[in-house]
Amino acid sequence: MIIKRDKYMKFLNEFKDNDAIKVITGIRRSGKTFLMNMFIDQLKDEGIQDDQIIHINFEDLAFNDLKNEMDLYKFVHEHENKEKKNYLFFDEIQNV
Repeated sequence: MIIKRDKYMKFLNEFKDNDAIKVITGIRRSGKTFLMNMFIDQLKDEGIQDDQIIHINFEDLAFNDLKNEMDLYKFVHEHENKEKKNYLFFDEIQNV
């Protein structure tokens, strides 16, 4: 069963095009990752291309080499779309 989170999506949409960092907080297993994925899906539905979205889950072993802020900085700059606006999503960022 999917629970729509209209209130949270509205909030994210209100601030999506400014440069401020948005932080989703909450207790464990409350749907933070699901909300982030819903927002990513919405961006794609609006025409944002995959190469404009950098989504890193730091619990995924594929990103195990990102150990500190310099590793993350290099990764983002190697994968960014230099021609368009980029959207960065970091899940479990405290692991860096």
